[in-house]
Amino acid sequence: MNSKCPVCGGPEESTQVTFATTVSGKLLSIEGVPALVCRQCGEETFSAETVRRIEALLASHPTPKRVAELPVYTLDAA
Repeated sequence: MNSKCPVCGGPEESTQVTFATTVSGKLLSIEGVPALVCRQCGEETFSAETVRRIEALLASHPTPKRVAELPVYTLDAA
């Protein structure tokens, strides 16, 4: 299947990505998420099934695989 990016029209490649989101003010990431990624602009596209799986995972409040420290910066301080 040769799909084209919905943003720039470039070719998309099927791969796995790390999906980051904020839930209740907390940043979290989900590894191994199947996606189509544009080789031209980097836009990530997820299937409806993948989005349903992400939503179900987040709704189940699972124990994380691991917890990582995240540095936070403020642009005003630069």
